[in-house]
Amino acid sequence: MEHQDEERRGTTPEASSRGPAGLVLIPALLLQHVWSMSLHTWEAPRVRIARRRVSSWRAQPYSGSVALLVGTAFITLLVVGINRVVVPLPNPGVVYLPLVAMLAYHWSSIIPATSRTETVS
Repeated sequence: MEHQDEERRGTTPEASSRGPAGLVLIPALLLQHVWSMSLHTWEAPRVRIARRRVSSWRAQPYSGSVALLVGTAFITLLVVGINRVVVPLPNPGVVYLPLVAMLAYHWSSIIPATSRTETVS
């Protein structure tokens, strides 16, 4: 009976590593290790060079159009490849929905809502 009370309070070693509803929690040391490794990778010389190149490329006026065209071509080739090699897709156009959603989100943040709607006099 005493062991059950300890488990309910979370004072036993087995129960202390469990969170609400008995879920196993990730130990803090593992989280610290993952955080330090990701920080170490983020500050690596090659990653710094890649980040600098990407940020300078994103500043170019044509980068959005190039990303749109390359992304559309990549998704099209992916759909064709999956359709021919893996399984025939009943509606291949569904793969384009995330692209359309991202474009709509991007454009709605650029164009203010007042300029998109016309008032009828």
